[in-house]
Amino acid sequence: MLTFLSGEPFASGKITYSYGPAHKWEQTSRILVPVEIEGVPVIAVVDTGAPYVVCPPQVAAQAGLQPEQDDPTVALGWHGDHTGYLFRRPIRLRAEAGEDAIVEATIFVPDASSAPAWEAGRRPFILGMVGCLERMRFAVDPGSDTFYFAAL
Repeated sequence: MLTFLSGEPFASGKITYSYGPAHKWEQTSRILVPVEIEGVPVIAVVDTGAPYVVCPPQVAAQAGLQPEQDDPTVALGWHGDHTGYLFRRPIRLRAEAGEDAIVEATIFVPDASSAPAWEAGRRPFILGMVGCLERMRFAVDPGSDTFYFAAL
């Protein structure tokens, strides 16, 4: 496991990541890591430029992320303009070695007016910097395709 020069652990767990397009119609390679949201396994894109966790509606439905009647919608300007709902739920990175990390994440789920952009799985599950990655320490080793992590 990775450590600081002082010997203090930098990471408490590690997993193997994939490096490639998130979808067959994409050409850009991305870092893809397995995570769980409310017990639902999903492959997530690590995107330090994205706000929040962005959760496709299909995954949100499986994970039980449904807005209450009076929940306000929020706007998200990311790959277009979208409206949806914010949730706060744990995201689990299940370690292949070491300890799992659980991060309380801010999760954006698009509403029905924005959902067509996510139809047919054309938009991946995103681990964004704000409200998720900023709450963990992480490092990538491209030599071994290893993603190291620890919750802060």
